Amino acid sequence: MSLDADIRRIAYGGLSKAQQLRRMIRGLLDRHRLAARLFFGDDGKLRPDAAEWFAELADRNFVNRSTFHADPRVDAFNQGRRALAMDILGSVRLDQAKLDRLARELRSEDSE
Repeated sequence: MSLDADIRRIAYGGLSKAQQLRRMIRGLLDRHRLAARLFFGDDGKLRPDAAEWFAELADRNFVNRSTFHADPRVDAFNQGRRALAMDILGSVRLDQAKLDRLARELRSEDSE
């Protein structure tokens, strides 16, 4: 067992299921609020710099291409990179279609 798992078990041990669920939901909402403050403007739209960063993250970390490598260790490493990138993108609810649209918007803003 990891220390984190032990700490969670102790912290949640005395709580009812409803209290545990409320605590988990609060944690999710806190993470979402943090991502919103970091990546979104006051108007609720993704900031151009954030969109560019997300597109680069996706491109570098196998979001749109195979992670396969003949060496299983390299393949596993690539899969880990992809999983982390997908988790980050999912945390702010971005998918490739949105990234492509945002990238087009950025290019059109740059050309103006």
